[in-house]
Amino acid sequence: MNLQESIRQDLLKFEGFQEEVKEEGSMTSGEDSEYFRAQDAVNMHSVKQKLESVIAELEAVTEWRGKHSHRFFSNGDSAGTGDLYNIANKLKEIDENWDKETELYGM
Repeated sequence: MNLQESIRQDLLKFEGFQEEVKEEGSMTSGEDSEYFRAQDAVNMHSVKQKLESVIAELEAVTEWRGKHSHRFFSNGDSAGTGDLYNIANKLKEIDENWDKETELYGM
């Protein structure tokens, strides 16, 4: 699969996820606030799982790039991985603070 096809597949997955997020129901249709809190928890859990999957995938491709970095250029240069590690670390920090940062609060 080439890069464009991979990106297209990822976009289709994202569009499918958007369709999974529940929008039905309203306060006037019989569901109470517990229903909406429970649905929000399901949505947040689903996103957290996707975030953890992205972190694992990013770590794997970063490791692959590092292992083969000397093969990317014919002039002796190596492909860098530092920025990829930094991105992975930022995503891990988001994941570690997920529950606190996504906690429901009233305004």
